[in-house]
Amino acid sequence: MKILNRIIIIALVGWNIIGMQSCMNAPEDNDIGANTDIDSYLAMCTLKLLAERDYYFALDNGDKMYPGDTTLILNYPLVDGQRTIVRFLPLTANKPGYKYNVKVIQIENIQSNDIIRLTEENADSIGNDRINVDRAWLSGNYLNIEYLFYQSKSPQQPHRLNMVVSPATTAADANYLNLEFRHNACQDEEVVKNVGLISFRLDSVADAFAGKKGVKVWVNTIYDGKQIYTADKQK
Repeated sequence: MKILNRIIIIALVGWNIIGMQSCMNAPEDNDIGANTDIDSYLAMCTLKLLAERDYYFALDNGDKMYPGDTTLILNYPLVDGQRTIVRFLPLTANKPGYKYNVKVIQIENIQSNDIIRLTEENADSIGNDRINVDRAWLSGNYLNIEYLFYQSKSPQQPHRLNMVVSPATTAADANYLNLEFRHNACQDEEVVKNVGLISFRLDSVADAFAGKKGVKVWVNTIYDGKQIYTADKQK
């Protein structure tokens, strides 16, 4: 099973490191979430490239995690700013300047997009096909969405997912940044489930997000029509 599926199964709201090995001490400061019954930890973070092969992982709570042992992922392509889920084991040696020093077991990339403004020009390509949101939460500088939609067994092209600031919702609640989670199925058939996770960069709407309590996300759901999901800023 992919580690992305493991993350979706467990309750991850508010946690940056969410898997726990039963025979080792957990990191401090309440970083640990649910026990996933796997012999490692999972971290949702962002890759920060320092040099050609020198990098670290920035956790959403501001801590830094250094990949002290990368022998299992030597061919992983490094992209600065890549949103990831990292499966790892802590190393005993401290790395100055970093909260954690780890052996990286596996990395799975998370799609990350900017939040965009909805206009007449881009409305058709953004679409408004049905999609479910199982969870929406804010962490670090991201709005994270756990979603479900239906697709054919072999889609001709990938479905498109966007988060938009829409004129129809901006006045809905002045205390929140009001957004719409848009799905373009590209005329694909609804046959099998596709479950995934996507992050949207809040710095792309920093001016509109400033001073807000959080976000409200409007969604055209599969069975229940339009629903609103609220994600408050973490204190």
